[in-house]
Amino acid sequence: MIKVKNFLYFFLSVILISCNSNDSGNSKIATDAKKVQIDFLKTKIAIPDSYVEVSLDDFKEKLSNAQGEHFFKVLTKEKILNLESTLQKFKIFIDKDNVENVIWVFLGKYVSLNKELAKWFSIQHKQEFNDRYAQLGCTYTQTENKFLTARKFSAIKIKSIVEKFGNKKYQTEYIISLNKKTFGVFISNYEDINFDNYIRLI
Repeated sequence: MIKVKNFLYFFLSVILISCNSNDSGNSKIATDAKKVQIDFLKTKIAIPDSYVEVSLDDFKEKLSNAQGEHFFKVLTKEKILNLESTLQKFKIFIDKDNVENVIWVFLGKYVSLNKELAKWFSIQHKQEFNDRYAQLGCTYTQTENKFLTARKFSAIKIKSIVEKFGNKKYQTEYIISLNKKTFGVFISNYEDINFDNYIRLI
């Protein structure tokens, strides 16, 4: 159990930190999806049709060219440096209309997930991010945590809102175990989208 929990701390360490200074979107349910191949998982996952895959170098360039140099962009650039040093297998998908709407998919070591681990991870996540965001002048609110099961996979889901200066950004994180592989899907988005609809299409 200790090794498993240490591994889940790894997922906490690579989650993208994101606060922002833009307007938030309205809540909505996703209605479109497309399947994309993730080679290191040997499977396809579903994402919104408006997202496209980019390389890390392309993402850096697009982020640098995006208007403004607000708090979110600064933190994203810092996290990219961390990802380059800690992750070997990951994919990045960005919204064609807003480079700061990002989906990260990254591989970890296999863990058999269950409700007990989901509860523990939710508590640790809340403690870690309450402290982290308070230091950065952001407000963190965990709005959802649950354990998901389907025919092919099991998953831990954490959903939260990060707020600064009255502006919000929505974060959804999934740790998914599928075919003896465990991977993370992290979504940082200006709109409150229910990504369960995409995850269940795996």
